[in-house]
Amino acid sequence: MARKEFPNNWQEIHDTDAKHFAECDYDQFMMFSDMWEINSSHCAILRCENAETKKVTEYSYQRPHAVARKIAQLCEDPNNVVIMAMDQAIYELRARDPDSF
Repeated sequence: MARKEFPNNWQEIHDTDAKHFAECDYDQFMMFSDMWEINSSHCAILRCENAETKKVTEYSYQRPHAVARKIAQLCEDPNNVVIMAMDQAIYELRARDPDSF
């Protein structure tokens, strides 16, 4: 079964005039960011950006062992930067330089 593709409309949002968006100050932004939650059916969301190709891929997982396996796979490529979002925490993960051990 093919995965459903959703259109990426970032260019339309980018080109929209700023007057169409409500302003919010830093305190409001931080208050709203504290209310953000991952759906209860999932434990983590991963977003991987390849620094070389600039391609961004997003993954969502229901089981912690699947998250760990995917992180290990993604961090094998030193060009990948992985952002992991869990409830109340966001982490940035990168491949470790083998010379730093």
